[in-house]
Amino acid sequence: FLLAQGEIFIGTQSFQDRGNIHWDSCFSLQISNLSWNDAGPYRAHVNLRGSRITRTQEYRLQVHEQLAQPRVTLSSRVGENGHCIFILTCAADSRRGSVTYSWLPRGPRTVVSHGGSVLSVSSGPEDRALTFTCVVKNPVSNSSSLPVSVPSSCSGPGILGGETVGETVTGLLGDLAILPLELPAGQEVERVTWSSGGLAAVMQRGPGGQPILAAGTQTLSSRRCYSLQIRPLTLQDSGLYRAWITLQSPPINITKDFTLRVYEKLQEPNITVSSQIMKDGTCYLTLICSLQQAGEDVQYRWAPLGQGAVMSHGGTTLHVSWRPGASDSYRCTASNPVSQRS
Repeated sequence: FLLAQGEIFIGTQSFQDRGNIHWDSCFSLQISNLSWNDAGPYRAHVNLRGSRITRTQEYRLQVHEQLAQPRVTLSSRVGENGHCIFILTCAADSRRGSVTYSWLPRGPRTVVSHGGSVLSVSSGPEDRALTFTCVVKNPVSNSSSLPVSVPSSCSGPGILGGETVGETVTGLLGDLAILPLELPAGQEVERVTWSSGGLAAVMQRGPGGQPILAAGTQTLSSRRCYSLQIRPLTLQDSGLYRAWITLQSPPINITKDFTLRVYEKLQEPNITVSSQIMKDGTCYLTLICSLQQAGEDVQYRWAPLGQGAVMSHGGTTLHVSWRPGASDSYRCTASNPVSQRS
């Protein structure tokens, strides 16, 4: 820019119709409609009337954007002391410029790393659940994430514990099991990660909003609403499953837990009988009901159960008394959640 006798001569085509020099006080330079290309060093050469001295002032212009609401993802692992380590990662959609991160609240159980964008929280069995907020700032704006709750027990892909968690689904060996996932109405899903001790499947939003399987084994496939379908079922498929749901709007994470139980179809049970005769002629009979492959969660019952009949050993054994001339018959029925045989 060159100022001569009250006139402005523009020497750079890119600043035409964008630069204004105010000479009411100090001839400041104003650049409207800033772009990333405007960032950089600037120099002002000041020539005073009646003086041959040229004064120079240098500037550096930084251009920043208005920050959008940051997104927080949550994962977890088990530490060496058995405590849960929750890892909250804050991401700001900033194309250029410096962004600073901070977390609220901070406490003795928290550690910040990766320039402040990652918060690690240690949680013991007796610690209460906490809620954290990520705040991002640059020189022209600041924005806060939605509150993210950290539970009192470990959660996240690949971290499951306990015997029964969430909704229980039963399946027949060799058949099909579906872990039904109902998503909040009116909310868009970015992805759903299924885990069971390790990564089981990753489903992402595909064309037309339909889920597509982005990762997983051949026995795992997706269906509508991001539910998990497993076929054919094996006994090793039994266990704990977690759906880790990442929503686009609002940018939050939610989880849903399942317990899958896989059972075999029961075979016909066998009954063995042993007896003991008392001095008064009474015969005490012991009937034992058994299965070649019982599996888990098998229940036994006997019919009829007359007066004086006693069951023991989880229902597999029936004790009855018998006198000569009496005629009785007994039936053992074994059942599990998917079958029943007598």
